[in-house]
Amino acid sequence: MIINAAAEAVAKLQSLPIGHKETFASGFIDLTTKLHSRTDEFMASRTAMLAEMPDPLPQPNVLFKPNRKRGYIDTEAAE
Repeated sequence: MIINAAAEAVAKLQSLPIGHKETFASGFIDLTTKLHSRTDEFMASRTAMLAEMPDPLPQPNVLFKPNRKRGYIDTEAAE
């Protein structure tokens, strides 16, 4: 795919008038440079990510009354 796109870019470059060839070539170079830098950033962020899932968060030890949205208060838990 890359070789075909480069061949198409070269064909387009050859078909352009003389005054537009340099701007087309510099724009192509800018785009490929941006692609290289974005790919480098992407690969650096991929290596920085953890390969394993983090430890699960501890679950709170709260007892709930039936049909209630709040947990027991101290006196209710003591009973």
